[in-house]
Amino acid sequence: MPKYDYSELRGKIYAKYKNQKRFAIAMGMTEASLSKKLDALSFFTAPEIEKSMKLLGLPMEQIQFYFFTHKEVNN
Repeated sequence: MPKYDYSELRGKIYAKYKNQKRFAIAMGMTEASLSKKLDALSFFTAPEIEKSMKLLGLPMEQIQFYFFTHKEVNN
C-alpha cells in the first residue's frame, strides 16, 4: 500500500474545522475512519476526495498536492 503524506491536508482541516472530529462529521464518516485515512491505513475514495476539497474550499486543481504526495521513506 503506497504511503501518502497528508500533512498539508491535516493543516487545512485544523485551520478550518479546528479538529478531525468536526471534519469527520462534515464528511459523514466516523473520526476513526478519517484517522485511518489520514494515517494512510486506508484509502480516500474519489467522492471523499472531491467532498473534502469542497468542504475545505480548495481548488480541484490541487487534489494531487493534498492527496497524492508520497511520504518520504528513509531506509
